[in-house]
Parts: sequence; C-alpha cells; structure tokens
Amino acid sequence: KMKSIDVVIVSDSKNDYLRSLTQQTIDTAINNERSAEVNVIVVEFRDYVFFNAETIRQEGEFCYNKFLNKGASLGKSEYIAFCNNDLIFGNNWASILISEMEENNVSSACPYCPESNYMNKTGIEKDTGVYFGYEIRKEFIGWIFVWKRELWNKIKLDEDIKFWASDNACARQLIDAREKHILVTNSIVKHVWNGSNTLNTVPPQDRDELMHKQVKIFNKLYKENYFGLGEE
Repeated sequence: KMKSIDVVIVSDSKNDYLRSLTQQTIDTAINNERSAEVNVIVVEFRDYVFFNAETIRQEGEFCYNKFLNKGASLGKSEYIAFCNNDLIFGNNWASILISEMEENNVSSACPYCPESNYMNKTGIEKDTGVYFGYEIRKEFIGWIFVWKRELWNKIKLDEDIKFWASDNACARQLIDAREKHILVTNSIVKHVWNGSNTLNTVPPQDRDELMHKQVKIFNKLYKENYFGLGEE
C-alpha cells in the first residue's frame, strides 16, 4: 500500500511573488513524488485559495507552530511534513524520507538542502547517508521537518513560541520525549534563497517581536542561552 503524507504549509500571500512561492511549494511537493500520496494543506493569512491544496485561514494572533498544528489536525496521513512556503521539492523526496525513517525506526526526520548546508558550513554532503542529531540548521531543519502522526498526536508542536526559535522548541521537544531524529541526505528539498522570504517584508519594529523576543521566550522555557540573548 502506498504511504501517504500531509504537507502543511504556513503562508502569508501579501504579494504575487510570495503567492507564487507558495504555489511552487505545493506543485513541486506533489509533482516530484511518484511513490507516495501527497496531500497539501495551506494555512493562509490572506483571503486566497491555492490550486491542488486545501486552503484554510489563519485565525488569531500569529503563531507559526499553532498554525502548523491546526493544519496537521485536518489531515489523516501517517506522516506529516511541517513546511515553510518557500521550498522546492526534489524527486521522490517523501518516499525516500519515509523509507529511511522506517529503516532507522525513527518518528522524526528532515530532508537535505544543499545551499543551506553549504552556507552554514555543516560539512555534510548530499547522498552521504543518514545523520542522527538535533542541531538546528544541521540535522534539524526548521523550514521542513517530518513527523509520524502518532508522534505528533503524542506531543504536538510547542505553541508558546510564535516564530523564531519555533524549530529549537520542536527539537527540544524531541529530546525531552526521547525521540530520535535523522537528517536524510538523499531526500532533497531546497529552501529558496536560503529563506526569510516573507520575514523580509515585515516592518523592522514587528520583526523584533517575531525574532529576538521569541528567542528570549525559548531561552526562559527551556533554560538555554541561545544566541547569547539570555532570558529577559
């Protein structure tokens, strides 16, 4: 039986370029996968409906993980991909990821982005196997990570943090739940321009609220000192 995956995307189509980025994410997720069934759910801020996806509206204050949880709750697939809206999916990205998750008996995994690994100097090359770990932008990639639905049912995504450090919180949730995580280097998903396509359109005063303030909240909740920002 063919495996199925729900692809949940958070989107704010405030202009044509961002709208086209989201549609490209949807199209490549579906068209570049031959061996798994891909269902796309977009949680969109604007009054806009995408092709080949179920589009629902964001409600209430912006919270990245809350909107991902909302999208995930509408799906039924055994696997869930939690995604940004600025991705380009490579061939059979999902079936490769799922088979490595099953092979390694893990409930959490990320695909590989060549540009990001190069820019972040991770030293990890594509097609070099599977890497266990939780380091942000190395093994754990905030713009796309895949969980088994049974794991998501158990722990959900942390909604205390609105945007920045959302991925740190999810990685910490995995550690706290003693769940292993892998990076799969032969499942390729590219992050367009290495990301922040929507964030760059947010006014500077609002940006700090979504960025550094969230890191401080994360540090307080998880007793860390990420980015050297302390707590408050």
